Amino acid sequence: MNTRIVARALLLPAVVLLAACCPFGSEIRTRPVYVHPQLSPAASRSLAADCDRQGAQLRRQLDAAYVENARQECALPQPFADYRFVNAMGETVLPERASEARVAHVERVCTAAQGKDSALAALCPDCRSKAEEHVRQCRADKGLVRSERPVRTCSMIQF
Repeated sequence: MNTRIVARALLLPAVVLLAACCPFGSEIRTRPVYVHPQLSPAASRSLAADCDRQGAQLRRQLDAAYVENARQECALPQPFADYRFVNAMGETVLPERASEARVAHVERVCTAAQGKDSALAALCPDCRSKAEEHVRQCRADKGLVRSERPVRTCSMIQF
């Protein structure tokens, strides 16, 4: 009985100590940071965080609009009937191919519409890219430039 208590008491610090160190070694990697040449690092982080918040807010708005539009479209008797389907070159596809594409699109989107909003929002074709572009433009407008900062990280096990 006492042996188990001692073993458990020693096991916890051993696990914590092992988690705090890097058993497979460490390496230096670079992490991107955005800095303003004339501002302090704290002010630069604040500006970058503001742009990130704006981008996240825009992404939520775009996702919500896409989800609402998709749910309304899936509620129709013939969903996506007025959509024009195009190929990778941007050319309208042939009518028989458009019919196949429409069926596949309805199946994918309307199935996701029955689940969580996040599953449906993940299908938004350009919500993420628009939000990321907004963040890039915001950083550029505020004079932030990308820089690399070295960070020590634990190495992964290699076989």
